[in-house]
Amino acid sequence: MGVKRRIIKNIVAVQISETVTKVLNFLFGIFVARMLPLEVFGQWLLVFVFFRLFALFTNIGIQDVATRDIPRNPEFAGKYLIHLFFIKGALAVILSIVLIFTIWLLKYPPKTTLLLYFAVPILIISTLNLPLVITLGGLERMEITSAFGLGSTLLYVSLGVICLWRGYGIIALLWVGIICEFISFVLKAGVVQKYFFKIRLEFDISFCKYLLKQGWYFGLANLLGFLLYKLNFLFLSKLKGESAVGIYGSAYRLIEPALFSVRGVRTAIRPTLSGLFVSSPDKAKAIHKRLMNLVLTIIPPLLFLITIFSEELVLLIYGEKFLPAKDVVTILTWTVGALMFTMPMRVILSISSEFPKFVFFRVVTTILNIILNIILIPRYSYIGAAIVTLICVVLELPVCIFLFKRVFKGTQVIRVIAKGSLGVIGMIGIYMLTNKLNIVINAGLPVIGYLLILRSLGIFKIENIKEIFKKKGISNEEVDTE
Repeated sequence: MGVKRRIIKNIVAVQISETVTKVLNFLFGIFVARMLPLEVFGQWLLVFVFFRLFALFTNIGIQDVATRDIPRNPEFAGKYLIHLFFIKGALAVILSIVLIFTIWLLKYPPKTTLLLYFAVPILIISTLNLPLVITLGGLERMEITSAFGLGSTLLYVSLGVICLWRGYGIIALLWVGIICEFISFVLKAGVVQKYFFKIRLEFDISFCKYLLKQGWYFGLANLLGFLLYKLNFLFLSKLKGESAVGIYGSAYRLIEPALFSVRGVRTAIRPTLSGLFVSSPDKAKAIHKRLMNLVLTIIPPLLFLITIFSEELVLLIYGEKFLPAKDVVTILTWTVGALMFTMPMRVILSISSEFPKFVFFRVVTTILNIILNIILIPRYSYIGAAIVTLICVVLELPVCIFLFKRVFKGTQVIRVIAKGSLGVIGMIGIYMLTNKLNIVINAGLPVIGYLLILRSLGIFKIENIKEIFKKKGISNEEVDTE
């Protein structure tokens, strides 16, 4: 199978699963928000904030090393899997004890504390699930991981709706999540054992050392990324209470659909790029150029529409009690925009020797994030939290550009971003000129104008979309040699 067909297969599989899964989770989140009191909804969100925070420590970057290495050496997939099990299982037990102590130390109200303890079994089972997902993804069998992800979500959402509809409450809902994770783990392990390779119990201390040595930069980057985008949930919970978490969390969930397509592409393309980065750098460079153009074509119009309809979306989806979230939606929308501009570059940086430098800068932005949260949240609550995240994400943009140009010398990434910025300026200008016209015209004309500007600047090309369905690999003419 050629490079292009392999990439398209992975993208299609991941996109379908990611889109359906995220839509189901999004709709389910709306259902939970409407069925539970605002304070209880905030507690439900807080359980998963704690789970994700401690789950990052079980990663310590080793799964990123496996994602990078397995496509280059697929014959060692079984060795990576069993050592991921050993390391992540041990970390899950240790961190579960630390998590219990942390929850006790924070002295939340008794009911909140009881609910937060559910993060412990969720942490253990999810941690054991990941090595299977990573191994299958590294083998580029993403249709399998996508099918399992979609099936698990369907089961969780279906049982969760039944639980809440029948009035069983949040505790039953958390138990449903634990049971669904366990079923998913057993089924994935069975598929790997039967169709790919026998899972053998072997332990190589030198190989563990290799994974830990190679993975610590990735682990630190993952932890800092979580802190950068989710730490404000914890600050809000302590400084302003669970209701503020509910407002901020509802806004965050509302803009998540903007991440659907780009996250799916990133997940699908990273293993292939990892192999090509060593064997054929020019092809990796060409794929990055296409990915950058895709981001510039899809994301800004979507963010623009979410922005102008933020109030209507909040009222329609969550109801009047969540109306204060509309301003948070607007700020987070353009935070996502800034984040998406850097996403293709960050994929390349993560498989290059420049990645440690990016991690160092993320340490700086995380420290800044903590300082600004302490200053702004007490005064501006969830609005302050959203502003802090936007500032930190925007500061990463020039650093990503600088490091990326060191990896692929001669690329004119600044020119590409400048063209996208011109399109955004044109879109906003058209919106202001048509502000008093029919709402359909006022929303539609700016998007059409944006796409026409991108087409005139060579970013959005109909020809490139048609080529996606061809069975050719990436030709020499497609390689970016700017």
